[in-house]
Amino acid sequence: MSSDEDIEGSEEESETTPEDRTTAGEAWVGSDATFHTYSEGGFQNKSEIAIAIAVDDRDQFNTRYRSIIEEKAKEYDSSPKRPVLKSHEVREMASEWDYDGIISDVVEDLLKIDNIANIHVTVTNITNQMVVAYQDDNGPREQISRDDLHGELTNYYHLIAVWDYLDEYRDAPWGTDNVLLDDFEGKDNLPWRRTGIISDELHVIPQGDATYPLLSLADLTMDYVKENVEKWTASEIRDTLISATPDDTAYVNTKGFHTPEEVSDLVPLARRNINRSKHYPHPIVFIDRGGISRDELTNYEIYHTIAEYVYEESGCMKFFSETEDGDVVEPEDYIVCLDESDTHKYEKFEEYNNSDDIILTPSEALEKFH
Repeated sequence: MSSDEDIEGSEEESETTPEDRTTAGEAWVGSDATFHTYSEGGFQNKSEIAIAIAVDDRDQFNTRYRSIIEEKAKEYDSSPKRPVLKSHEVREMASEWDYDGIISDVVEDLLKIDNIANIHVTVTNITNQMVVAYQDDNGPREQISRDDLHGELTNYYHLIAVWDYLDEYRDAPWGTDNVLLDDFEGKDNLPWRRTGIISDELHVIPQGDATYPLLSLADLTMDYVKENVEKWTASEIRDTLISATPDDTAYVNTKGFHTPEEVSDLVPLARRNINRSKHYPHPIVFIDRGGISRDELTNYEIYHTIAEYVYEESGCMKFFSETEDGDVVEPEDYIVCLDESDTHKYEKFEEYNNSDDIILTPSEALEKFH
């Protein structure tokens, strides 16, 4: 399925092999993605890049991740508000003179966690090729332009690394078919369908890189790649990640999807949007932000308290949208109204779920989730 175009070999693997590794606890794989713009022949082209990271025991990995973050916080004389951090929060631990190097410093320690079994990278160079989309729709099929293809793939390209990982390694002794995905949007596509069919557990996590260590590491590793590669070829990304992982731990490999035949497997099959909400793990703590912006909210104690609660409960947190989430609320969930005068709007959810404690004010939430 892969090609040699622009990636110095379509599939590249580390010299280490995980043949002696078996899963000890519950193994999971999670992913993140980004894009890179580059010039070639006078044209501005884009590459989509995704990284899937698989661990052989998620509980052990979580414990070690949190320990390393705690150690690094002490090293940088910092007190992060949560033990699971996004990239910008890791940078905020550093003084100005350490700012440029802290991502590499933290990620290189995290990538040495011996529960990491596999790092799987996929790359797609988006050029002027045209491919057909919406082949399963009743409406007309369309050739999708380069810009539209980039727009569609950017929404869900992290799926590609997970889908290809499952296809290649789910049956290996060190493999897994349990999937964690940071929340996303996008139209129905083959990688999503195949991931759903192949996976055993499939969880989509709103605010995932702030609450789940595996998704945080995928996010941080993508930033690490941004800082440490120049040409963004699959082989350069592979070599960079191999140099950051001990020989006896993670198995690193990369694959490219570039030809029209390969890219046609990635484009939307239908115009309908993916239904992610059925894959949100419960309990869900929904947050009605009132007039508070998302960025401002992440500075508040209540955000960090809820994030730690859903981590402990293996649930998730989501900014409430009545159009998206009205049918998602279940009896074990909560709706936190940051503006206490808005609580009346949600009384129907307590009635529908035969529960009298779904709706919480900020003070009630802090007391309940601490």
